[in-house]
Parts: sequence; structure tokens; C-alpha cells
Amino acid sequence: MCWNGIQWITKHTETLQVDLTAGFVVGGVSAGGNLAAVTTQKALDEGLSPPVTGLWLGVPWTLEPEVVPEKYRDVFFSREQCAGAPGLNQQAMDMFNIAYEPDLKSRDFSPFNTQNPHRGMPPTCIQVSGADPLRDDGLIYERALGEAGVETKLMVYPNIPHLFPDFFQLKAFQDFHFDILSSWASLFKKSVAAEDIRHALANSPFASISQLVRGN
Repeated sequence: MCWNGIQWITKHTETLQVDLTAGFVVGGVSAGGNLAAVTTQKALDEGLSPPVTGLWLGVPWTLEPEVVPEKYRDVFFSREQCAGAPGLNQQAMDMFNIAYEPDLKSRDFSPFNTQNPHRGMPPTCIQVSGADPLRDDGLIYERALGEAGVETKLMVYPNIPHLFPDFFQLKAFQDFHFDILSSWASLFKKSVAAEDIRHALANSPFASISQLVRGN
């Protein structure tokens, strides 16, 4: 569905009144990060035009133990280390996998599964929680992209669980959302002052990047 959706967007720019050549950024959080990464990799593989120009991922799911490349196996241990984390834990992960029944070797499951992964991907921003079973998914993906010559930005929030953006009282929530807006601005190649981002977040915890870059 995501692949169909992104193709539809490229074919209906006049209807949507958008210019994708000015910036075509794909993003997602958690399982949505999985969809965003897989769809962007597929867009690259299939030669989508206009091409995706940026990728943003928040606490993404990109791997399972069965498909972790050998070179990264020694740094893939967050599933065990954070098995009892609040919010998303291993029990919840197991439940999701039973319901989802993914084909773990399919390129529609992981961006690592395509024939020539990573090289040529657009600039990518990744936000990772330190106490998250999915922590190493994001860390390894960022590392793999960087090793393939992709421009990346990695933001890590130590000792914070997977679902922490839902907890407004945490300072990390503010940091996370500040970094979201800053990342999207950079992916659209827009210059937005830090004080403008803070002002927008003070008015609304879920301020959107469109509010900040409109007219820039």
C-alpha cells in the first residue's frame, strides 16, 4: 500500500498542487519507520521519478535477528537488553510478529533484504531511543547507510523507552520533537532558527514543519 501510495503521489502532483522536485521526503515512526525505509529503498531500486530526496525515521523497526547481516550481529543485542522495557517490550514484539506474520526475507520487510541495499539512498535522519528493543535497528541501519556513502544524521536519547514521545512531561519528549522539526527542515533544505522551533513547540507540542517553512 505504501508503494502504491508513493507512486500515486508522483503521478498526481497537479491534483495535489505540489512540486516534488523542490523536496520529496518520506518519514515514519516505529513500524511506520519500517514502511518508510522499505518504500524509499524500493523507490530507489525501481527508479521512481521524481526521486525521494530525504528520509526521516523515528525509532524505526528495520531488522529481525534472522536477517541481521553477519558483520553487525555482535552489535545487535537490544532485543535482549531491553526485553523488559516499559511500553514496547519483547512480549509486545512477539505479539506483533504473530499477528503480522512477516516474510522476514522479503525486500518488503526490511531495507537490508534488497539486492543492492543502501547505496544511493537519499540523506537520512534517524532518531533512536536508548532503552528500546528497536534501538539497534536504528543504530545498525544508520551505520550501514553511512558505510554506503549516504549522508546521515543520528540522534540518540539515552535511557529512554520506545514510546517516550507519548510522555509529554519528559524533557526528552521536547528534545525529540525539536529534533523532528530540525531534521525535516534540513531534509527540505530549509533554514529554520532554533528559537523559531522552540516557539512553535511552546504553542503546540505537535507543531508541524509546514508551519515553520511556509514562505521560506
